[in-house]
Amino acid sequence: MEEIYSFSANVVIRRKYRIGINPDDRDAFMDYLDRAGLSRIAYLNRGECLIWVNNRKLIKAAHGAGRVRYSVQKRASRMFAVNLEPLP
Repeated sequence: MEEIYSFSANVVIRRKYRIGINPDDRDAFMDYLDRAGLSRIAYLNRGECLIWVNNRKLIKAAHGAGRVRYSVQKRASRMFAVNLEPLP
């Protein structure tokens, strides 16, 4: 069973069916990617760290919050969402 990694993030982009989040501690997130053996390239956009969340159930669970706690897990060679919850 792979490690479940949770981190807090700001919602920086909202689209109809997805949101873009930016981890509060970019270095810790990059360390997780290294530990899990995942590529950093998929999460870097013009030098900024950006993670797209496409799961509609998780987006709805965030209730439009500006800050969220996102939990992910490595499966095969990709990062998959486990949970997304709003932060005050």
